[in-house]
Order: sequence, then structure tokens, then C-alpha cells
Amino acid sequence: MLRVARRVLLVTCVELLLFVVLPTGDRRGVEADTPQLNGHNVVLDSNGKLVSWLGTDNLAYDQVLQLVWGFLLSQLPSDPNTPPALNFSCCEYQPDWPNNPASKDAMLTEAALIYYAYSGNPNVIIFIQRLLDYDLAHGLTPNNWLWPSVPYASADPGARTFQGANDVHYCGYVGCGTGDGYGVIEPDKVGELGYQFLRFYEYSGNVTYLNAAINCANALATNVQAGDASDSPWPFRVNAQNGNVVGHYTADVIHPIMLLDELIRLNQGNVSSYQNARNLAWTWLVTNVLTPGGPDYNGWAQYFEDIGVWDDPFNNVNQLVPAETAKYLLEHPSLDPNWQAHVSAIISWIAQTFEQSVCSTDQQGLPNWGGAQPITEQTADQLYMGSHTSRYAALNVLYYARTGDQAALETASLDFNWASYLSDSQGQVTVGPCGGGIWWTDSAGDFLRNFEEGIGAVPTWAPPGQDHLVSSSSVVQSISYQAGQISYQTFDAASIEVLHLGATVPVQVMANGMALPQRTDLTQQGWTYDPNSQVLRVRHDNATSIVITASSSPPTCGQCQPRLYLPFVDNGLSGPAASKTRGSAVQRSSSARAPRRWAKLSTKACRTTAPRSAPGSMGIQLVSTVSGSSLPRGPRSTSNWIAGRTSTCP
Repeated sequence: MLRVARRVLLVTCVELLLFVVLPTGDRRGVEADTPQLNGHNVVLDSNGKLVSWLGTDNLAYDQVLQLVWGFLLSQLPSDPNTPPALNFSCCEYQPDWPNNPASKDAMLTEAALIYYAYSGNPNVIIFIQRLLDYDLAHGLTPNNWLWPSVPYASADPGARTFQGANDVHYCGYVGCGTGDGYGVIEPDKVGELGYQFLRFYEYSGNVTYLNAAINCANALATNVQAGDASDSPWPFRVNAQNGNVVGHYTADVIHPIMLLDELIRLNQGNVSSYQNARNLAWTWLVTNVLTPGGPDYNGWAQYFEDIGVWDDPFNNVNQLVPAETAKYLLEHPSLDPNWQAHVSAIISWIAQTFEQSVCSTDQQGLPNWGGAQPITEQTADQLYMGSHTSRYAALNVLYYARTGDQAALETASLDFNWASYLSDSQGQVTVGPCGGGIWWTDSAGDFLRNFEEGIGAVPTWAPPGQDHLVSSSSVVQSISYQAGQISYQTFDAASIEVLHLGATVPVQVMANGMALPQRTDLTQQGWTYDPNSQVLRVRHDNATSIVITASSSPPTCGQCQPRLYLPFVDNGLSGPAASKTRGSAVQRSSSARAPRRWAKLSTKACRTTAPRSAPGSMGIQLVSTVSGSSLPRGPRSTSNWIAGRTSTCP
């Protein structure tokens, strides 16, 4: 995206105790001229390596997720009848730049499905379902066009119907490309959002989303070609009504492939045509783009909707497409015998191509950012950005998880730490140090999913004293975190889940009512548990209902850690009957412009004080570190939800 240096500061005062969250770590020797990054004092460890302003990695990354999801749920309702609605803008209510509903909503959906399993927070599902439903009602092409019933990638800012954006407005002539133009779609976004329609069907069981995904796949299969050095299997931009091509090349074929793969696996839709389209696209990708010496080797061009048509698209490459392609290879190594060489080459190419910002502000304050390597977006936008740096971190940590490469793990940790500085204490994520404001892809969906993938790859990055499902090979349809029990439902009967149990120790795992055996590995169905890392892995081959019985094992006093809590701001998600009384975690101050402060738990000892279950049945007891007395509990609604089981101290 081309960034517009305009920031709207959204400030809500929320006070509970007089504790301001400060960077965790040794504060001795902090001087007034301490280098800063996005308004935070830069924190280094004893080796001069960058540490997150929120603390060590097993505290910081979870808090990033809480802060940003808290901001989205409390400040940015997705209900189109409750402005300001995230549906209709690309960025911080930017009045004059194209909206990008397809990629934005796809990224948010991916992030929400992961976070729901991680936290049990139902609000994220309500939030993204409203976005997806709006896309289906107001964002598809007519069903009698050459590309029928598929989502538009772009829309005019504020438009209630998505139909592409008026490119003439942005660059003065028809076909310039910025915002695509009316009636123009981007087939890679058809695949990207179509895949998330399908994933949401797997979550909900609602065939409306399955049918939407099938419509996307049918259009892709009907309009595929073999591709060559100048034309990809699907064009970057095409007039959906008549098939006139606006941009002939995009390297982003992995998003359509992901949609086609999943429908083939589920045996849904026109499977034979999907297999043909998938094979054409895969062959082109491997032969032309991935393989050294191929005609388009490293021609990772064309993804962003607001970039105009380039005479030579290879003059504007980006890091998003190769990184997401590499993630796919890491998830499916059996599909590519050269996956490791290809992924390693992509990681090196991204570092070499996108390591230098053109903005002097990006270079100020700290040479080399304490070992971190921030990443820029594309040739046309060479500024360091949090979402792309966190993507590079996620790619590296996934590579580490597959290969054991320790250098990749260190790169991931340092880059996640750097990216965390882009969030403020309210969960507002600035695109980068050099400005650019808040964009709902870079500052929300894309940013969040990368951190979530990081915790999934390294479960010990989940916080101590809490239980979390950090990754699953299946969509998790429901989950309940109770005292002594975690139960969840998966879409697939055959799946592997990974949980970090910081508050409990597993005793038994049941799959559809049958006990799974504890094992030393998962070559067969069963479960393993490492008491040192507190990581539980569950494999089930023919069951969807899993119940983990656990015994409480509170950490010792020295392990108890402070935790951030989300502010409660009623955004209407819980319906008109919901109580307007502020919940037990945070109370709203009467001062509308004061900075937020956050409750911090005492750290004298750790003990789980309340089970987490369905909304309305769970309360969290906070203990004042000033008086030692319990803070009052208020009525809870689904909007007033605190993620993760919490350990508190008596």
C-alpha cells in the first residue's frame, strides 16, 4: 500500500489502578536521551539485543494480541450501522484512498480463527462474521458476468457497495490501476477471500460460506491459463464482466491454490476442474518463479490494490507474495522436493531486497535496531513496516520449527520484538516509524496473524500461568477453558493440536469419549506432554470432540507474571439487552482524553481464581496491589471478555 501520512489519534480514557504499563526489564541507567521507537524507550538485553517494550517474548507477544484485538473490538465495531465502521475504509477513516475489503477481511478472518482457538473469545467471531456477511451481501460481482459472484478487491472509500474504485480519481485516467477501476477484480484476492469463506464454513458449518467459496473456485478454474514468462495463470487485474485484462502478471498464485487445495481435500464443488487449475498454477509457479534460471525467477510482483499499472511489473517487487508462498511450502513440504532450498532462498532474497528504508526517520535512534532487521513493503514503498517485519519474523520462526535453524529463531524473535514497538498501549498499531498512520491490513489483520503464527510455532512464547491452544491443523469450531478441563471441537476428525499449559498439567485426554494413550511421540494417535516446556500435543485420527482433564499446578511465586487486561468499551456487539455497566476488569473514567492506564495483577503468588467458560458465566477477580482487597465485579457481556485463563495472587 502507498501510505498517506495522516494519523487520527483515537484516545479513550480508561482507569482502574494507578499503574501505567512500562517496558518490562531492568530500568537502571535509563537516561532522558534513551533511543525511542514509536514513542517507546528502546529496551536492550545485556548482549545489546532488542527486547520488546512489553517484556520478554513469553509476555510481549500475547500482550500484543490482547492490545490490538482489544482496540478492534472496543473501538472499531464492524456493524455497518455503527460508525465508524471498519468495513468501508482502508485506514484510520482515510477519506480519500481506496478501500481494500477482500484482503483486509481475509487477513482479519485468518487472525480471528486462530485467536478464537487461542483465547476462547467469541467476540472475534462476531466481529469477522459481520465483515464476511457484508462482503457477501454488498461486495460480489453480478452472477451473470464472466467472473460471476466473486469478491471485489477494492472499493471507493465510504462506498456501501463494493464494485472496484474509481481509478480516474486517483491518477487521472481509466485503466491506471490504483483501486482497480469499476468492474475490475483481482483474481488472487478471489482466491484469498474465497479461502477464508471456506475456513469460516469449517468453523460455522454454514453452507452459505461454502457456496461462496465454491463460486470463487469455479471462476478461477474457468478462467485459468497455463501461463508463461509475461502472463501468469490468472491476470493481476481483469474486468469481471467482459474478461478484458488490465494487468497481465502476478506472482500471487498461492492464494488461489490454497482455496482449490482445500475444496479438493473436502471433495466439494467441481473437483476435477479445480485439480486442473491447481496443477497449471503450481507448475507455472515452480517452473517460472521458484526455480533458479526460470524466466520469472524471483519475479515476486503485484499484490497491492492501490498500486497503479507498471509498464514492467518486475520493476516493483514485494515481499508479501514470496513470504506467503514460503509459508505454504513449509506447511506442505511433501508437495515440493526442493522446499527447503526454495524457502531458504526466499528468506535470503527478502532480507537482501527489503532491508533498506528510504526514510531517515527509520534509521534514527539505534544502529541496527539491536540486531533486528526491519523489512520494507515493496519497491514502490520502501519504508520499514510492522506488518511486513512481523511477517518476515513469522516466516523465520516457521522455518525454525521445520528445520531447527537457530539463526532463524533469533531473527524471528528480534523482528517480532521490533514490530511490537509499533503498537501503543491502546493497541493502535502505526504502520511504521516513518508514519503512514493506521491501516486495517498492516495494523490489524496482517499484523495479528503473524504474531499468532509465531506463538503457534514456539508454544513457549505463550505466557506463563495461562492455558492456550496455540495451533491446530484443523479449524477449531468451539473451545472452553475451565478450571481443570479444556474442551474443544474440531472440524476435521483427523487433526493435531498443540497447547501450552501454563496453569495446569494434563491427566487425561478423551477423544469422542474414548481415552487417548499418552505416548512418547505422535506416530499414532495419542498425546505427549513435556513438563519442562509445558507443551501438550494431541493427535486424534477419527474424533472431533476433545476433552483434556488437568490438575491445577500453579507456578511458584517467582514465576508469576503481570498481565494486561483489555478495556471494556460497549460497541454494541452484545446486543441491546447487554448491560452498560462496566465489567470487573476496567472502569471508564469521566475524562475523555486522558491516557489509558491498565490494571496490573499483584505478583506475590500465582493461583487460578476463576474458570473461563461461556460468556456471561466467567468472572475474573482482580486484587488491588494497593489495598489487597478484591475489585468489584460487574455484569459481563460478550463484549467484556478477557482472553486466556488468568493466574492471580492472593
